Amino acid sequence: MFSDLGSHLKRCVLDEETAPMLSKVFDPKKADHRKKWLLEADDEADRMDYEADTMNLTQFLKTEVKTYSLDSVSRAIPSMCDFLKESQRKIIWASMAYFGKTNNEFKASELTEQIVGMFGSFTLVLLASINNRLHNWLL
Repeated sequence: MFSDLGSHLKRCVLDEETAPMLSKVFDPKKADHRKKWLLEADDEADRMDYEADTMNLTQFLKTEVKTYSLDSVSRAIPSMCDFLKESQRKIIWASMAYFGKTNNEFKASELTEQIVGMFGSFTLVLLASINNRLHNWLL
């Protein structure tokens, strides 16, 4: 993939909406506007054309950055049903599925290995969450 990096580079195209959109997305003073923007239903839910040589920066902000922001928020805010974040729910599910049948002690590395095996993904955030949960449970 990295051997052909040049084929993945895109030329950014700016238009009259780019500067206001950049301000809306990244300016710390416009957090309230950003919240409203994220809650709005978007008719322009089109995805970027990754095969094109050029990329409209305004369209990128409206689609890809908005999607990324919504996904980040959904992972960061606990659910109203069980007050758990997605990563915490994965930890508990894996703990119950694998270690809940016995009362044997286990190491954090065993739990991490089990979660990776069950969910097929692993991030540093998940590792930090495991360590925080175990630390809180042991205190």
